[in-house]
Amino acid sequence: MKNGYYLSVYAHIDALAHIMKIDLRHDQHMVLWKKDGNKIQLVHYWEFERLSGLKHHDQSFYDIDHAKKVINKLLSRYNLTLNDISGVFGTPGLDSMSAYHSMDRYPQFAYHSMAHLFSCLLMDSEVYYNQSIIALAVDGAPDNVVDLQARDKDFYLGAFSQKGNVSLSSISSPGLLWMLMKLRYKIPEGSLMALSSASDSKYLIPLEHWLSDFHLIRKASDILPASSWFTKMAGQIESIEDTDIGILFNGWDTRFSKRENIISMVAKVIQEISIHIMDMTILEFVQKYHVDTTETYLAISGGFSLNCPTNTYLMDKYKFKGLLVPPCVSDTGIALGMGLYTFYQNMDSIRFKLHHAYYGDSNRTDMESVKNGKFGQYIEGISPFQLDMVVNDIQTAPVVWVSGRAEIGPRALGARSILADPSKEEHKDLLNQIKLREWWRPVAPIILKGHIEKWFVEDCVVTPYMLTTMHIKESRNSEVPAILHLDHTARVQELEQAHNPILFFVLEAFYQKTGIPVLCNTSLNDKGEPIINQYTEALNFALRKHIRIVYLDGYRIVLRNFEAFPDTEPEIRDEVFNYFQTEEDKQKKLSELNPFDLSREELTFYYNSPELKSYSLTNKKDVTSLRRIMDKFRDKDLTQINLLTAW
Repeated sequence: MKNGYYLSVYAHIDALAHIMKIDLRHDQHMVLWKKDGNKIQLVHYWEFERLSGLKHHDQSFYDIDHAKKVINKLLSRYNLTLNDISGVFGTPGLDSMSAYHSMDRYPQFAYHSMAHLFSCLLMDSEVYYNQSIIALAVDGAPDNVVDLQARDKDFYLGAFSQKGNVSLSSISSPGLLWMLMKLRYKIPEGSLMALSSASDSKYLIPLEHWLSDFHLIRKASDILPASSWFTKMAGQIESIEDTDIGILFNGWDTRFSKRENIISMVAKVIQEISIHIMDMTILEFVQKYHVDTTETYLAISGGFSLNCPTNTYLMDKYKFKGLLVPPCVSDTGIALGMGLYTFYQNMDSIRFKLHHAYYGDSNRTDMESVKNGKFGQYIEGISPFQLDMVVNDIQTAPVVWVSGRAEIGPRALGARSILADPSKEEHKDLLNQIKLREWWRPVAPIILKGHIEKWFVEDCVVTPYMLTTMHIKESRNSEVPAILHLDHTARVQELEQAHNPILFFVLEAFYQKTGIPVLCNTSLNDKGEPIINQYTEALNFALRKHIRIVYLDGYRIVLRNFEAFPDTEPEIRDEVFNYFQTEEDKQKKLSELNPFDLSREELTFYYNSPELKSYSLTNKKDVTSLRRIMDKFRDKDLTQINLLTAW
């Protein structure tokens, strides 16, 4: 590979999929790389949801020209266009190089999982080439945009790497179990995991009972048996009555509704099974390769890696030497893994380290534009940043905080956050009200590096990306009630000065004044909205939520006239992702592309079945044949496809 810029793009291009919003890849994004000899630099990470405002951005580009228009606009901040890029890979139609995927070298494994695996396995090349690593890609299901046969392969992938010598294995993942819960109860996975530990109610049947007919999920053919098992298990718990207290379950937790109690009990079963699956997987690697876990790193990626209690359990039990988990463990990290795998496959060796999480956008608006723009009439004053003032503001009420380049991945890590005082439980309540969340939802803490052992119990590796859970010391409970989950755990982010110096100094100043080296941190976004990217979005949010103090890159903004602010919805973001200017143009094109009115469900089936691509959607005879095929397999395959695409 020659030196220069490279672009890994996790997206999809199709006119009808764009119009009908068929989800073929969600969390779409792209990564700009720079290669200089064997040194690889991550230059910029664009998550499309932060630009478009579409949560989990799953909308295809209309055509190649549309994709190029968007990409060139993003590259322009570096005075680059696609013509300056040495290689583009990851999205058919944009690819300028072919030797990037894993299908030829590892045909039995889904390429999607390979990308997940390498996003954690190679996130620190120094560790990769000099240490032993057990790496696990534990997602829900693979996409089949590049790897057309992905749904016929082993879904999940593990590896044992010893000083750069990698052995791959098919593994199982708990990820799809949480998707089944999400679909049944219409609650996001993160909320389900939180509710699992929030309520004290528990179904009393031991784990062995559920495992007796549980079917491990390794490939597509395992989905329906697992779905049937889940439906039976959930139905059994949902049927309990008061007369079953002390026999089938321990009783109702009166802080929660009956439905919440039920969901919590189901989630506890899924969590137990999830840990069991991960435990078995680790043991298989330990036994097969005679691994000393105390001299081995654990690397995890894929959507299930957001399950902090499981990560913590594995680190506590096996005492791994370290934990390698990128901030973008969900599908937001696929282009990271695509890039690292491409360089790994085409070079003798690489030098790379994911130093921190802050590779996203910086703001494009200066303070003069903010003051004189549409938000000017709502600004009481703008003043320079002062540490003592920030601390006073945080102690008074939650503040909006925007600083530097945005963090990557699904969690706010102090670049686009709402900060609050952890010593005041009412601040936690305020944050949940602001974000329209349930009262029992926890608020995560940021803690100064070097203070963990004084505040938390576990001797566990703490990540800078909020991916492990720790119990607070009992003597500290009353000092930081706002960061505690109901079981007195917290999802901790440890902050180093080099990673986010301004926020580090704020934490330090807060510590000097209060004796508490911790701040409440929750993501800066409304319910259903992606994390905020730009100043205008932050100001819109603060005005709608009546948050008086906003910090924007070293400036303190005091807001006023909240009742006069007319907007009731989040700020509109970059409309360049929408191809059509008018609804009339869109409907006209839709009638050309889908003249026989195939439904969104039918089109989803069609796009996710490569063997059907030879049928034309504009040919009446072909569409009649397609509908006959869909009717024949509707009950079985549509259920499977719906689960695959929902993840």
